[in-house]
Amino acid sequence: MYWIAHSKSIASAKTIKQLQQAQAVVLPLRYGMSLEQAAQPIRIVQRLDMSIA
Repeated sequence: MYWIAHSKSIASAKTIKQLQQAQAVVLPLRYGMSLEQAAQPIRIVQRLDMSIA
C-alpha cells in the first residue's frame, strides 16, 4: 500500500518533471511493472511536452 501515498503526488504534480518522477515510483509499485515498462508512459508524456513547447 506504499503506492497510495505516492499516487497523491501524481494528482498534485504541477510540472511534467514532477509527474514523471511520481509515475516512476507509483507505476512499478501499484501495477508490478518493470522499470522499462514504467518508462514507456513517462516517455510519451515527455514527447507530448516537447511537442507543445
